[in-house]
Amino acid sequence: MSYQNISAAVSAADLQAIKEAIAVIQQKLPFLINLSSDERKGIYKAGPNSLSFVQNALQAAQNNPNISQKFSMWRSLVRM
Repeated sequence: MSYQNISAAVSAADLQAIKEAIAVIQQKLPFLINLSSDERKGIYKAGPNSLSFVQNALQAAQNNPNISQKFSMWRSLVRM
């Protein structure tokens, strides 16, 4: 499928700068991993339909620390 309204040209210097920037990102985020297609399919996804549920659950966990102290997962959501 070709797109006639898109015309992009990247100079060799720009391409090298892009590659270096990607290398810096990979260095700064060493915890990123590659997932197989089966692993990606098995991950729970929080899309727009479930966003309000996740936000409400996070708020409830923050408002009730005595109940949610057994569950450490919500603390990682707060950092996002």
